Amino acid sequence: MRDHPVERLWRDNRLNAIHEGTTGIQGLDLLGRKILGDGGRALGQLFERAQKTLDAADAVPQLQAESVALRAWIGQFASAIQAVGAKAMAGEVDLALANAHWLLDALGHWVIGWLWLDQGLAAQARIAAANAAERKVYAGKLAAMRYFIAIELPTKAPLLDAFARLDRSVCDTDGDIL
Repeated sequence: MRDHPVERLWRDNRLNAIHEGTTGIQGLDLLGRKILGDGGRALGQLFERAQKTLDAADAVPQLQAESVALRAWIGQFASAIQAVGAKAMAGEVDLALANAHWLLDALGHWVIGWLWLDQGLAAQARIAAANAAERKVYAGKLAAMRYFIAIELPTKAPLLDAFARLDRSVCDTDGDIL
């Protein structure tokens, strides 16, 4: 193994999933303990914090489309979690938690989109006063932000939809065939 910074970062981040547990376990922890277990308070705090970024982006014409896109996801998360939480409260905990990894994946991408928008705000604020080299860096950040929010984030919508509709595939699979 070589130890160049990009290679080291990729290798170390791949190990995080093994070190911290599987994606499924992390999804169960997120949904079971950190969302349903505290009545959604921590998630609400996350969305409140993100709301400040979204509000600031609304005031910048070049970033309004990204703000609108990210804001729409908050309602989708709330609806999905309410549907799943209702199943859990009705005693169908296994079904409620069966696809928690899909929520983890979608919410994780949304958080990355929010952080990109925060970087976009900083880049947009500085780009006009920057020198030519700095303008390229800021323009690159803005392009990466737009790409992620427009292309990468929407790929998680089907996962969130399947999570919200409480897909039973995992629960209905006979464990003996595995």
